[in-house]
Amino acid sequence: MKSITIDMKTLKALFKKKPKLPGLRNPAKNWLQILMVFGIVGTIICIGGVFLFYGIETGILFAPETKIAEQNQIFDRNAINSVGTFYTEKEKQLELLKTTAPVLVDPSL
Repeated sequence: MKSITIDMKTLKALFKKKPKLPGLRNPAKNWLQILMVFGIVGTIICIGGVFLFYGIETGILFAPETKIAEQNQIFDRNAINSVGTFYTEKEKQLELLKTTAPVLVDPSL
């Protein structure tokens, strides 16, 4: 079996802190920027949600009109009676169709 020997210089070189990358290639800086943007957007959304909830609860937002015009609904009794008679006639025609046998023409003639 072959033995592997590692000296201290190799270990130090392996665990040595890497030099920072210049400019936009710094991963730590990029993650920090992503977290900051997430935090700012999250804060804005939370503040907007609280404002929306408070506005709806107090009636500032989406409040119904306070002045509702009262309307007297007048029904035309003749029109209602004509609709009732129309559907009564339809019901009678349906019952007539259910009880009478249909007239069938013999196709062989």
